[in-house]
Amino acid sequence: ARVQLTLAGKGPDDYLADLQRQVVEGRLTDRVTFLGWIPREAMPDLMAEHDVLVLPTTHQEPFARVVLEAMASGLVVVGTVTGGTGEILKDGETGLTFEAGDAGGLARQLGRLSRDPALCWRLARAGQRLVAERFSLERMVDNIEGFLASAYAEQVGEGSVPPDEADRSG
Repeated sequence: ARVQLTLAGKGPDDYLADLQRQVVEGRLTDRVTFLGWIPREAMPDLMAEHDVLVLPTTHQEPFARVVLEAMASGLVVVGTVTGGTGEILKDGETGLTFEAGDAGGLARQLGRLSRDPALCWRLARAGQRLVAERFSLERMVDNIEGFLASAYAEQVGEGSVPPDEADRSG
């Protein structure tokens, strides 16, 4: 299968220039597209055109929302587990992982996907299930309400009922 790489996003100018130079030197200009920054509302259409999201982050991000968006869209995620990404990206379960800065590790994981379509399908479905089960709007609202009720109880003392619930009980 012919591999196409699309790079979306913005980074340091010198880093971007180095990537573009490597693409030219490697004679890969027909296989690599640099989109630069794109608006959030364009992401669903962009993801629909692809099969895999590669997230080679080297810094400690609190939580990469793009991983959830990719999983929800049915993409296989291959990435590093720096920061919060490790909470949802589990190697061989919900995606494939590699060590930050390990280009060989990334290449091996992409090679696995190219040789094993069943693995691609299984990981894509597992990612979609994870997002549907743990990150649905209803589930997230329930979690926020639970957190706020707990914080309220800690502030005013255990057993206290938030004011809106006390109004409903009488």
